[in-house]
Amino acid sequence: MLVVRLIELEPGDVYHRILAVQVLERLGRSEDAVRVAKLALSLAKTPQDQAEASAALSSAQQFGGVYHNREELRKTQVPGESSGQTTETIPISTELPPKLQRSRTVCSDHQDSGPVEILSDTMGVDFGAYLKEVVDDVRKHWCGVIPEAALPPLRKKGNVQIQFAIQKDGSVSRMALADGSGDAALDRAAWNGITSSNPFRPLPTEFGGEYILLRFHFFYNPSKE
Repeated sequence: MLVVRLIELEPGDVYHRILAVQVLERLGRSEDAVRVAKLALSLAKTPQDQAEASAALSSAQQFGGVYHNREELRKTQVPGESSGQTTETIPISTELPPKLQRSRTVCSDHQDSGPVEILSDTMGVDFGAYLKEVVDDVRKHWCGVIPEAALPPLRKKGNVQIQFAIQKDGSVSRMALADGSGDAALDRAAWNGITSSNPFRPLPTEFGGEYILLRFHFFYNPSKE
């Protein structure tokens, strides 16, 4: 890789190591990304280099947790699936308001946050209106961080599934990557769409449970068939 060659030529250059962190994240090599980010931070001398290296390390550590949570999710059963309960899929309209910045308009044309699956017992409560707000919030934040590779003219394709719970107070918990796209940048954008929306509005008052468990689907440039 070019960035590796640049590091070999200038081993003390912090910027090149930060670039390497980004490349490793895209390849899904989170442990290597954390290692290189730590080295970049140890080499940083100026306040700007220290701040950028620190941010790179934080990003690498956070995204490494995404894949750890994914493996943990695979070891457990989803509530509702083990008991024979049928999951409820609610198709949500995801029209974006006008007057959004260009990147979000492009996102509206070529990306789709798809349906939301409710994996836990709704106790007879209609969550349609509530989930529309949730989807609108997530989509707004997701569209703001769509990687350039997924935008025109490249329009890289990929599907991401993320599972998480919304607690009674609207806070997010039990977040895990249920199925990745194979591209760390696409996975992270979808992940950030949810974390940046946290907390949501509290759950409807008529709901007697402590949380609802959801699975979100993110489709990058789906085929229009």
